[in-house]
Amino acid sequence: MIDAAKLPDDPEASGRVLFALSLAAGALLRLVLLGQPDLSGPDEGVWALGARNLVEGGIPQFFGLSAEPLGDPSGVPVFFPVVLSLMVRVFGPVEWAIRLPSVVAGLVGAFVLERLVRRGYGQPAGHFAGAFAALLPPLVSSSRAATVETTLVALGLGGVIFGIRAFEEDRTAEAALSGYLFGCGFLAKGDAVFLFLGPLLAALLFRPRLFGLGKVVRSLVLLLGTFVLTGGSHLLLTALFRPEAVGRQLAIAFGDPGSGLEAAHGTAFGADLKTLVGALFLFLPLAGLGAAYLLRPLGENEVASGATDGPRRLDHGVLWGVYGVELLVLVAASGKLSLSSIPVLPAIAAFAGFGAAALVTPAGDGRRKAETTWTVVAGLVVLAAAGFFASLPDQPLFGGRRAPLVSGSALSGIAATAAFGALLAAGVGARRFGRRLSTGFIAALLVAAGIESAGFIRRELLTHRTFAREIADQISPAVAKRTPRELAFRSPETPALSFLLFRTGRAWNGDGTAATVAADFREGTVAFWAFRDGMPRGPEAPDAAARALLESRTREVTADVTARAGRPVGVRVFVAEPLTPAAAAPGP
Repeated sequence: MIDAAKLPDDPEASGRVLFALSLAAGALLRLVLLGQPDLSGPDEGVWALGARNLVEGGIPQFFGLSAEPLGDPSGVPVFFPVVLSLMVRVFGPVEWAIRLPSVVAGLVGAFVLERLVRRGYGQPAGHFAGAFAALLPPLVSSSRAATVETTLVALGLGGVIFGIRAFEEDRTAEAALSGYLFGCGFLAKGDAVFLFLGPLLAALLFRPRLFGLGKVVRSLVLLLGTFVLTGGSHLLLTALFRPEAVGRQLAIAFGDPGSGLEAAHGTAFGADLKTLVGALFLFLPLAGLGAAYLLRPLGENEVASGATDGPRRLDHGVLWGVYGVELLVLVAASGKLSLSSIPVLPAIAAFAGFGAAALVTPAGDGRRKAETTWTVVAGLVVLAAAGFFASLPDQPLFGGRRAPLVSGSALSGIAATAAFGALLAAGVGARRFGRRLSTGFIAALLVAAGIESAGFIRRELLTHRTFAREIADQISPAVAKRTPRELAFRSPETPALSFLLFRTGRAWNGDGTAATVAADFREGTVAFWAFRDGMPRGPEAPDAAARALLESRTREVTADVTARAGRPVGVRVFVAEPLTPAAAAPGP
């Protein structure tokens, strides 16, 4: 048997260094070229436009936030737009400014996860979990978007850790802080906050003896009371000052699929199994080992490195078990519901941290065999899932048969990661290399996570160019005399243009006909029309007759937009009236 205490290097120091480096690298990945991609209309647009509504509309919009410029109440949750509105007030309606709060929230979430895991299982597990949270591709990508999920994660994890401190240390003030953070999470994304409150309450309920100790009952009542008071405050104020908006706000808060505001439950980062396997295939075998690590009894090494112990300890295994089950439930339900995986993806980072801790703190002979088996089984399951998705005839994972080198490399990477992890879990090389081999393996996985995150940003995010900014700069004089509520334009990427111009627009959808364009001419409020060149009739373009009518009755400024962009934009833009030469001149 290998005595962990006699191994030649310190897992706490190694974990600390890796966490610090990962956090710094994660910050860099989140900040570089943050403002370059155009807004993703369906995902970022509603939150960005909500921020502008608060800036321009003030208190009336606060009590009935709209999804259109100064429009009627639509039930958009108010917390995140309030945060973004502060950025708009200071820096103006620019992309990097409204994405910066998500960057901060992502880094805060990684730090809080490190503290939370460390409190339950010691420093090595916490450091590694925080490092993975800082670098895993979906978590990095979501932190570069002006969507609410990353903020929800930071608020939810903050509520959990302060709740644990309140129950384990009899700190009633921290119970109130926990309830406040959960309440803010409810204001941010409604009932999704129960993804965090539920595991905390389960961890408490599985230790019923705690209710007879100290101020646990008082802390629980204070936590729940503060949660209800904070989470219900906006609804109460709305009922008092704008009662007609209450129904829609309730529908959004409790996830009514018929409420019509899909962006309030953003799905930019899906929870389906194919998406998760494609983004996290190298790390899932280690997460499988982490599930086995949770079954270990808490040891002296963990307690000495920061884990809580004694009669007041909550059931941290139940906490993470419930959180992991929530992830599995979201994956299972993703086929019928459009759900975001971001609120539960920290579970993958936490379980990967547990798996890494298992490698640097070897178990006894009996547990070592079980953990090795868990690693092998997890690797086989991930390999089978990846192989299945890679063999699909439509949109295969890793390119499928059309990219045999890429798909073969990915499958080989899964097998190699699982095999090497299993060997380390079995203690191979521990006597000769100590923890250095395991630490090097974990460091390599973190480097791979950073490289994959950078690749995803380069491939998927930086290439997202709709040229909404260039169109808005060119067209702003044409819409200046329109009021925000008047229909001022028809185009693809309507929410992004509405945010930049603060004017109401419509996608083409079923209105892409010559009759619609002729009606726009008669009514005289539509200032410009834009559509994707070469696209068939649909949300992004009208039919051929409508295009011909625009070509004959309006002025095309596509060349001016192209000059502003410095490259072909793939969008044709028409204005209802000529622009002055000064207004139409390309920017620098």
